[in-house]
Amino acid sequence: MKRTIILLCQIFAISLLFGGCQITPKPVIEPGCLPYAGPHHAYLERDIQQLLALMAERDRMFKGPIIQIFEHYGNEQCDFSEMQETVRAVLKDLPNIELTDETELLAMETMMVETHMGLSNYSKTAPRSGNYGVAQIRVSTAKYLLEQLQKRNQEAYLATMKYYNDEQDMKWNLNYNVPFGISVMMQYYHLRIPNLMTKISTADSRGALWKKFYNTEAGRGSKAGYLKRSRELHNEFYSTLA
Repeated sequence: MKRTIILLCQIFAISLLFGGCQITPKPVIEPGCLPYAGPHHAYLERDIQQLLALMAERDRMFKGPIIQIFEHYGNEQCDFSEMQETVRAVLKDLPNIELTDETELLAMETMMVETHMGLSNYSKTAPRSGNYGVAQIRVSTAKYLLEQLQKRNQEAYLATMKYYNDEQDMKWNLNYNVPFGISVMMQYYHLRIPNLMTKISTADSRGALWKKFYNTEAGRGSKAGYLKRSRELHNEFYSTLA
């Protein structure tokens, strides 16, 4: 009986460590084998302490910079494969937005048109333009969006804020924290466009929605510009995939 309980505790600890959405590879933490010392309850107490330590390590792995697959500072072309990996990881983690070919393309195309394929040096232009990061989102817009999300969908709010590095401010997170920027961007689309999933089946429809709701009439972008970046993205990256 004692050996069965010990084995179950260790299996449970390992499942906690490696379960959930893994965005970056986690270091292997061996639970070890605690020697029996004294009464049965003493062994269980030590095993529980170890389990709590493993849970704390798992929580640590999901906070701050560790979960950032990469940071992009602008002024150099985005690494498309790394960006795709990040987009997929984020969309898999958001409970209110499904990962599909169309949502992936909406995210990828939006970032490519907003940053001119990453070549825009937004690290320098952000203080002047007020737009930050790969999604080119304003701080006021992000804060309002998160307030609304917290009121309407607590689960989605927590999933988005999981990417937020609380050791930095909102400007830094929007400008350099790529997973957080992607999450906020997609939540913005989801909040502004009812039945989003049914309206993004083609590049033309995605471009029209981007112009109307994301770039808006006040923006200098155009649907034609969106489609141009979409073609570049497909020619330079998606067409090379097997």
